[in-house]
Amino acid sequence: MNQAQAPDNAKQYQAIKIKLFFLELVITILYLLIFQLSGFSNATAVYVSALFKSQIFVIAGYLCIFGAIYYLITFPLQLYKGLLLEKRYSLSNQTFLSWLKDNAKEMAISSVVFLILVELFYFLLSAAEKSWWLWMALVWFLFSVFFARVFPTLILPLFYKYKQIDNIGLKQALLDLAKTNNVAVLDVFQIDFSKKTKKANAALAGVGKSKRIILTDTLLANYTDREIKVVLAHELGHYKHRHMWKLILFGAISNLIAFYLIFISSTHIVGFLNISKIANVEAFPAISLILTIFGFLSMGISNTYSRNLEKEADTFALTQAKDSEAFISCMNKLGKQNLADFSPNRFIEFLLYNHPPISKRIKFAKENFK
Repeated sequence: MNQAQAPDNAKQYQAIKIKLFFLELVITILYLLIFQLSGFSNATAVYVSALFKSQIFVIAGYLCIFGAIYYLITFPLQLYKGLLLEKRYSLSNQTFLSWLKDNAKEMAISSVVFLILVELFYFLLSAAEKSWWLWMALVWFLFSVFFARVFPTLILPLFYKYKQIDNIGLKQALLDLAKTNNVAVLDVFQIDFSKKTKKANAALAGVGKSKRIILTDTLLANYTDREIKVVLAHELGHYKHRHMWKLILFGAISNLIAFYLIFISSTHIVGFLNISKIANVEAFPAISLILTIFGFLSMGISNTYSRNLEKEADTFALTQAKDSEAFISCMNKLGKQNLADFSPNRFIEFLLYNHPPISKRIKFAKENFK
């Protein structure tokens, strides 16, 4: 299949996912506005303040109520997006109970992380009234590094089981490729992706001693050794060009700007809400609204930066593997298997695509690495 032959159902699938993205964004913005302006945020803050004396528990109690309502409102959307849509297009292998179990794990992990970050946010608001936005950006940076370190060892095993790959020749070829590029990895593993989805993927995940090559069983079952080697070469390109650190730093700068916007808007927020200070938890929906809108408006810039890094990784892969034929066939297979839109419109590409569309990646390989 070439880039002009992406199936119609892939276009339909991606179009629905785009609509769901915008629907979720609208629901989130409306929820924040209603929660803040209806007086419910004030009522929630007063309620939890009567229950707890410690500010830590006041914030935790508020977030539990705020988060539980949002989860219940968005649960139907998450169910459709995460399971029913995937079933409709024959991509999911999960049962409802299996999906619900994963959803509960994701909610538990995200809730703990969210609670820690928000507690730190409010601590800094009170402890460093003039410079909290600088400290919070630093906290975000350090957390991003920590999460990258623990993801393959603590988070991923909660959803997938690691297993040594059976293809010893491929394993050694991948380890040799990593060694040639001076990238030290723990080992090559496969994960049981097929118990959840028919999609395929690969990664070079982790930082320091946790760094490992991860291949999905769906990739190993459907791709040649040459194609898998090109995929790994792409991932090695990210490491050789320090893309993970660049993205973390880019994210830290983006968050610094967002937090600074909150800082300079705090007087207006306090005045509009008629509260004593921005550190009052009652203003949390307003703060979240600023972060949500800023995140959406800056999404195109961050994804453009990410696409440039992905192109650099493609260049590295094609240069190292010297196998444009395998790269092109791999792109075609991945596009078909994952129901990718080979040629999205330019606005959607700019706004939502953190990888170049497959048609552009194939064209780049054909024109520059014949």
